[in-house]
Parts: sequence; structure tokens; C-alpha cells
Amino acid sequence: MKKHFSRQFTFIALGLCAALLSGCNGSDFDIAPVSGKVTLNGEPLSDVTVAFYPKGDANNPNPGPYSEAYTDGSGNYTLKTRYGNPGAVVATHRVVIGYDDSDDGDSDGPNEAIEEAKAELEEAKADGGDAAAASARLKELIAKSKARKKIPKGGKREFVVPSGGTSTADFELGKAE
Repeated sequence: MKKHFSRQFTFIALGLCAALLSGCNGSDFDIAPVSGKVTLNGEPLSDVTVAFYPKGDANNPNPGPYSEAYTDGSGNYTLKTRYGNPGAVVATHRVVIGYDDSDDGDSDGPNEAIEEAKAELEEAKADGGDAAAASARLKELIAKSKARKKIPKGGKREFVVPSGGTSTADFELGKAE
């Protein structure tokens, strides 16, 4: 009798643990694949973060995890949830698009990163180091800084993720929003 009780308890405990752990990866939500393209005045916008935050309501204050992605060189992106699952929650989302300042190195922001890159370029020229690489990094940071200033702030960007997903979650920035 004691063995039978112990075996039942073990199976019940394992079942509860499995149920609890399955809820930690975001799979309890209806997730659909989402991809699209971000452009600025008709030109692809690369290396920007695209984040979808599902909007809750009185009946469902927590509709699920946010999703995000980085655009590639052509402005394309494919979302993944914060748990790494492909897609986004089927819901209406607030969409935030912008540059991630953490990609500028260990600096406190884009302007400081540009100043550091200028110093690295001068040092490379003086020491006979790789001035071409330092110059390329400086040009990239300046271009990102200029692009940051062009991204319209605010705006009420929303997107409804349909149950079947979409490959056309496209955003054109620069138009009146």
C-alpha cells in the first residue's frame, strides 16, 4: 500500500511540475508568425528594433508576452516573443520602432560613441593601426545618429496580429503619423 501511494504521489508531482514549467515559456498564448519591413521615406531602415506590446483590456489585462526583432539591411524583420518563440500574440499591439542605443558599445549614448570612435581613428592614424576599420566604424555611427534624428517620435503605431499571422506588418516612417 505504501509503495502504491508513493508511486501515485510521484506521478502527480511530476504532472504538476510539467504543467507549471510549460506556462513559463509563453506557449499558453495564441501566437502567430509576424514579419514585415520598416522604411523611412521609402528607404529600408536597417538595424532598428521593432517591438510589439500586446494591449490589454478589462477582460484580459495580460494578453501575453511582448515580441521584438531587429531589421536587417533591407529593413526586413521577423518577430520572436520574449521567450524566443517565433511570432507575436494574436491581439492588438502598440508598436515601438527605434534604434537600440546599447549597440553603440559601452558608451552612454550615440554622441559619446561618436566621440570615442573619433579618438580611436586618431589613435589608429598616429600608431599605424587599422585606420580603415576605425573610419568605417565612425561613419557607421554618424549614419545611425543621423537616422535616429529622422525617426518620427511618438505617433500612435498599432498593429492587429491576425490568428493566421502575417508577412506584411510593414511600417513606413516619415509620413505624417
